[in-house]
Amino acid sequence: MLQSMLVYLLYKVSGGVQKGVLFGAAAIVPLYIFSSSTWYDLAYYKVAEDEPHRAAAIVRNDPFGDKVERITYLNQNWTSADSLWFYNITQGSDLLPYDFFLVLEQPNSNELFRADANMNAYRYLPQGPTKSNPDALPMGMVADTYHGKKFMGLTCAACHCSQVNYNGVGIRIDGGPGAADMDHFMKDLAAAMSATKDNPEKLARFVKAVEEKGNYRNAADIRHDLDVYTVRLHAYNFFNESDNPYGYARLDAFGRIYNRVLEHVVNGDAMRMVLRNALPASEVDK
Repeated sequence: MLQSMLVYLLYKVSGGVQKGVLFGAAAIVPLYIFSSSTWYDLAYYKVAEDEPHRAAAIVRNDPFGDKVERITYLNQNWTSADSLWFYNITQGSDLLPYDFFLVLEQPNSNELFRADANMNAYRYLPQGPTKSNPDALPMGMVADTYHGKKFMGLTCAACHCSQVNYNGVGIRIDGGPGAADMDHFMKDLAAAMSATKDNPEKLARFVKAVEEKGNYRNAADIRHDLDVYTVRLHAYNFFNESDNPYGYARLDAFGRIYNRVLEHVVNGDAMRMVLRNALPASEVDK
């Protein structure tokens, strides 16, 4: 999939190239991927991490009244190590600083935002700790390192694994359509960041907890990044606002990805060019 995406991007950026170049790119891309240090990390997870129950965690106090006493998996012709690799390998998504997500409190309580009960309420699937997920993040929420800093981001597994509950058994389906309410999750995550900024007691606990992780030099840097990522999360929600809330098990993934790309490629000059084709000249500058 990644190979196909990269080849397609090469084609679009070049404005169309000869087939031979495309086939050359198709051959080079996998060679790069499999020769990179990242590939050894992927292989390590597949070989070294074979937890028989795939680290599934159970939340018994479910807000919808579901009763789950144990988790089972469909026979999908791959191993638990394959599943854990799919759940926990980074895909380069950096939503907010990793330590922030670990210690962030819910907007209206002192409970952690990432607590299993809260994640389950959004219908993200709770997980226990493993080698590749030592902090027991929910399925599809993983660590990624970029420019020397560690971030939490989402992967395909967050939206493409599902659980059907029946007679006390949670049946997990790798690759199935997820039931999560990402829209509500993202808005509440932004609200939690704002509440932390605006409540002195929350802010003090947050700064202290992040400092104890040892990845920030001082409290000023923590508060700076808290400001930056609070704005980014609210901006993400603004760009994806809809008159009709998505609710559970529904997400316009292509629309959100496209909006995210536009955030970074549309500058003032490009915006003016677009507006000149849509508005009277007197309104463009305004």
